[in-house]
Amino acid sequence: MKKVLLPLLLFFSLLFASCASSTVGAYKRLSRINENISARQLSSESYCFIRLYNVIYKSTFAPGNFIRRPIRIVGTADDGIAYVHSAMSTKLKDDSFIGISLSSERNMVQFESVKDPGENKYMNTLDYPKCRCLVLAVPCKNLDVENVKRLIDYVLSNDTTYGISRIIAAPFYHWGNLDNYRHSRNFPIEFAFDSIPLQKEPEEIFHTNNFVCSTLIAYILQNSVERYRVDYLINRQHFAGYTPVDLYYLDGCFELFECSFDDYDGVLESFVTKYTEFKKYAE
Repeated sequence: MKKVLLPLLLFFSLLFASCASSTVGAYKRLSRINENISARQLSSESYCFIRLYNVIYKSTFAPGNFIRRPIRIVGTADDGIAYVHSAMSTKLKDDSFIGISLSSERNMVQFESVKDPGENKYMNTLDYPKCRCLVLAVPCKNLDVENVKRLIDYVLSNDTTYGISRIIAAPFYHWGNLDNYRHSRNFPIEFAFDSIPLQKEPEEIFHTNNFVCSTLIAYILQNSVERYRVDYLINRQHFAGYTPVDLYYLDGCFELFECSFDDYDGVLESFVTKYTEFKKYAE
């Protein structure tokens, strides 16, 4: 099956491949802090965080470049960016985010740092001075965050791998979801549903160990944060249809800051100085 899927993926990718020059100018954007975070958004009991990557690769033929155009066809975020990678954390520290990518070590879930790529093969394919990221906050209850931590710990310690077949299937699941997940973040901060403890052990929750970066995040949220679990069920949303851009539109989600990779620590420090409510997440 894999022998068939890989050539199919390459064929599909090359049809839509965009060269590195298609993102020229992305790195000229200035680092910024969201100056308009509302009191309601700051009133959440707790948060988890998503980091979206706006990147330029060293090589035109880097795997991530092959999926940029399909993502752009599916849709961009409100800021016009077709984000191609995503990571998740319950903290704001650079190296606390977990992600999964095609060229990471053994294609497994691992911690990612935008400041220090280390042995991360995916991060080492990026042209660092030109890469940027956007950090989003996902309002949660304290119990939700504990649920998220349990599932993150589980995928880090088990054979959760990057699934090439997920790339091929994503557009079909995406359009099957009928764009129901793009509500412009209308979900109220006052949660409509109470949080509940995980009713199952993580190994019972994960019926698959095959994901791409954004579908893994969607799956974790769907199975750990009650408000999203119910929202997914109501709208019949399938985790396999989520692109990094779709995570931008999670209901209740809001921007914290955007910066170049090199500026991450400095912009984070400026952000928590302005919004002291988030200081504990940066420690």
